[in-house]
Order: sequence, then structure tokens, then C-alpha cells
Amino acid sequence: MAKRILFDKFEAAILLDYYIKCNDGKISKETAIETVSKKLRKIAENRGIKIDDNFRTFAGIKFQMMSMESAYKGFTIVKPASKLFSETVKMFIENRNQFNDILKQADEMAK
Repeated sequence: MAKRILFDKFEAAILLDYYIKCNDGKISKETAIETVSKKLRKIAENRGIKIDDNFRTFAGIKFQMMSMESAYKGFTIVKPASKLFSETVKMFIENRNQFNDILKQADEMAK
């Protein structure tokens, strides 16, 4: 079994970005989750992290999306918001330029 790797600010920014796209009706929830999973797996590969079939899977991202939803709405929906996700939402609201910079870096990391 692979070592559990916690989300970082870049992954959280991608997750929030796709949560918002889904929440705004721009893409389906399934598409958002699938895209986030692929991007986060690619970031890990580009960082030289050994990943297995269970790393940032569709089911795992779906679960994390519920935590991000709680962070975004400010109260627990299904899964409580993690500290990182709450901080990411706060940055998105209070310092959009910083959030956009991190998101841009994350998108570059996922190429």
C-alpha cells in the first residue's frame, strides 16, 4: 500500500476551481471529479511520486469534493472542511490574485 500523501495548496486550488465550475453549472460533477483526479495524478507523476491505482481516484476526489463544498459553504454538508480547504476558500474570497497565481502554477504542474 502506498504512503498516504496529504493534499497541498496546489491540489486544493484545483479542487476548489473545479468545485466552483461544477457548482456554477459550467460542468457536470462527474466531469469535475474526473478532471481533478487526472490533474492531481499528473502532478504527482511530474513530481516523481510513485502512485498506485488508488492515488487520487474518482471515489477519493468525490469524497474530498464534499469537504471542499463544506469549506465553500461555511458549514458541514457531508464531510467537514479540512483546514487546508477552509484556508483555500478564504484565499479565494479575500485574495483572488494570490489564489489565481497558485492555480496557474498548479495548472502548469499538471501539464
